[in-house]
Amino acid sequence: MAASATITNKSVAGNRRSHTGTLNLGSYVTNGVPITPGLFGLHKLEDLIIPPVPGATMRSVAVDWTNNKIVAYVAAGTEVAGAVDLSTVPLRFTARGIG
Repeated sequence: MAASATITNKSVAGNRRSHTGTLNLGSYVTNGVPITPGLFGLHKLEDLIIPPVPGATMRSVAVDWTNNKIVAYVAAGTEVAGAVDLSTVPLRFTARGIG
């Protein structure tokens, strides 16, 4: 399953947008889950904030801006194994960019 996002709040300032909601990474892919600006309801993604997640499967995530992916970690420097089902771990997000 590919990543999916549910946007719960949208705010606008000029051509800049800020969307908040819940992100579902689905089945994890080694080296990160691909993301696009459209996933967050934007044309250009400039900033993505995802707070740390307490839990046994995944503790934190980082955005790999070079490859447009979200990388999940179980511990500092230890990536989640490929094919692990993360669909039960909802992530809160704030995405900012151009709408």
